[in-house]
Amino acid sequence: MKHLEFKEKYLEKLLKGEKRITVRKRAYVKPNDTVYVHCGGKIIGKAKIIDVRKVKREELNEEIAKKDGFNSLEDFMDEIKSYYPDQNELYVIEFMLEPFERHIMPNEFYYGNSDLIEIAKRALESDKLSERE
Repeated sequence: MKHLEFKEKYLEKLLKGEKRITVRKRAYVKPNDTVYVHCGGKIIGKAKIIDVRKVKREELNEEIAKKDGFNSLEDFMDEIKSYYPDQNELYVIEFMLEPFERHIMPNEFYYGNSDLIEIAKRALESDKLSERE
């Protein structure tokens, strides 16, 4: 399954449903995809991708800013410029988050209570790895 990752500063807005859009340089998702949502290093839920559209920077507007959890277009544009200073074309990804009851560390999510050192040793002993790997 694909993933969307966010900085920890967006956690509350994501959980409250105030952040329902993200703007990215690239889009690896498409409408109807289901993705895991990471925030601050933890998996906080799953999201259904509602829409993905390519826009020019000048097409970003107050509506997009609000759905991205910003109170003003100016603050939103400042944030976009800090991430993508020279990018004129961006992707607006709209999603609907279904938060998990508790946040899960990625290693716990994928490996449960398994010892990560033991998993790494077994992987290195696997004949499926090339000499370079």
